[in-house]
Amino acid sequence: MEQQQRPAYIKAMLRDIEEQRKRLMQPALFEELQSEREQQLSLQELEWELHAKDYIERMKQMVMAEQQRIIEKVLPKRYALATVDLQPLAIEYVIRSTGNPGKERL
Repeated sequence: MEQQQRPAYIKAMLRDIEEQRKRLMQPALFEELQSEREQQLSLQELEWELHAKDYIERMKQMVMAEQQRIIEKVLPKRYALATVDLQPLAIEYVIRSTGNPGKERL
């Protein structure tokens, strides 16, 4: 599976398809051989398309999983509040009147 993801493997498959196309262009002695070659070539091209689509889907799934991991695990840990520190902006002192008759009430 890992071998199939390497660019060299993909290039080799493309070379093999190209060789089969060249063989297909050569005239065959029997019509049955020609049709068999055509079927093999079409089958291999279909397998190649399936492999390419499967590879793209796996890459999409890996990207989505990584995106989900970053959103749910990495970013919250990086930007989480460790402590909340509240600082007073102003202090208001309210003093109650003691009831001294010599002072005026404001």
